[in-house]
Amino acid sequence: MGIELGVSTVDPEINSPQEYTVEIYKCCLDRIVKHGFKNIEYSHVDQLHMSDAEEIGDYAAQLGLVSYSVHAEGHILKYGRERYFEVQDICMRNAKRMGCKIVVFHLPYPEGNPTKEENIDEVKRFVEMALDKGLQPLLENGPIDLTLEIISYLNIPELKFVLDKGHAFRDGHQPYEIVKKLVSFWDILTLPTTSESLTTIYPRV
Repeated sequence: MGIELGVSTVDPEINSPQEYTVEIYKCCLDRIVKHGFKNIEYSHVDQLHMSDAEEIGDYAAQLGLVSYSVHAEGHILKYGRERYFEVQDICMRNAKRMGCKIVVFHLPYPEGNPTKEENIDEVKRFVEMALDKGLQPLLENGPIDLTLEIISYLNIPELKFVLDKGHAFRDGHQPYEIVKKLVSFWDILTLPTTSESLTTIYPRV
C-alpha cells in the first residue's frame, strides 16, 4: 500500500484568515519544500483575488509541489445559506486557478444536533457545484455516523469521505474505529501536529 504525505498551508501563527496574503502562502510553501513534502492542501482561499490564487498555484508548481486540494470555508450557520454557497463558489474557482483537483468540505449544518434531513439538500448542492467545476468533492468528518449516512444516501460515486484524525479525537473517537467503517471510500487522513497538518492519502481499502 503506497502512502503519500502532504501538508496544509494552515499557519498556527496566523490568527485570521484575512492575514493570508500571497506572501504568507509563499512562505508556507517554502517551509513545506524544506520539510520534504510534496502535496498541498490550501485553506482560506475564499479571500484571495483570482490573480493571487493563480500566482500561488504557479509558485507551488515552480517549487515542484502538487496543489492537491482546497479546504472549503465555514458553514451555513456562519454565513447564511446563500452567502455560504457564494463563498464555496469562490473557493472552488480559486481551487481551479491554483491547479487543485479536490475540494474538501464539512457538513453545511454541522453544529448542535444536525440531522440528515437538514444537510442532505445542501450537501447535494455543494457536490453538484464541485462536479460542475471539475473538482472531486470530499466530505470531512463531523458527526461520523451522520456523515457516512449522508454519503451512502446520496450515492453519488464522486462523493467520498475524508477522515480528519484531529476531529476524530476531539469528538471522542479513536481513528481506527472510524477507519473500520470505511470499506468503500477513498480516505485522506489529516494528522495535526504542533506546526503543520500531515495529510495521508490511502487507496481504497
